Amino acid sequence: MISREEACLDILREAATIGADNGATALSELANKRVDVDVPNVYHARLDEVQAIIGRSEVVVGIRLIFDGERPGSFFLLIKEEDALSLLTMVLGRKVERADEFAISAILEIGNILVGVFLTALTKFLGGTLRQSPPIMKVDMIGAMIEETLAEYGRITDKIWLADIRFMIEGKALGGRLLFIPFFDIMRELLGR
Repeated sequence: MISREEACLDILREAATIGADNGATALSELANKRVDVDVPNVYHARLDEVQAIIGRSEVVVGIRLIFDGERPGSFFLLIKEEDALSLLTMVLGRKVERADEFAISAILEIGNILVGVFLTALTKFLGGTLRQSPPIMKVDMIGAMIEETLAEYGRITDKIWLADIRFMIEGKALGGRLLFIPFFDIMRELLGR
């Protein structure tokens, strides 16, 4: 018999697959070239275990969206700094070596697209609505972002759902992670339907 946790992970994998397909379509239109987005792994951990899983000192570009409504929470898209610059280079069709104003706007839009399609896919399983905030970008060490999140939300939840995400553009693979921090009992909500 499948555990409640595994059943919930199966639903989140399905939502992530739908989100990846829709994200690939949206990014392909933005880049005017074929973009594939794959989500090979979905898993969960306690918030205080995340640093051990994804590292602490690596510098990443973090795109954060907060969502509210009937089921509030926070979503992060984390991409290694060099992968973010490569992604921007491929999407924008010009070499991006540093995050100027235009590049920041583009990475925020990419984060907004990807997180938005994942949230939309998730609401299909949860029902109701989730309203997302405008994206916020931060370049920092993973540990610092997680500690900030722990300080801000640690009392509300101790679970985090993670999804590895892989972008393929013109044969080049880039990676990142989605972190989903629900401020509600997602297992009860998903399995109660």
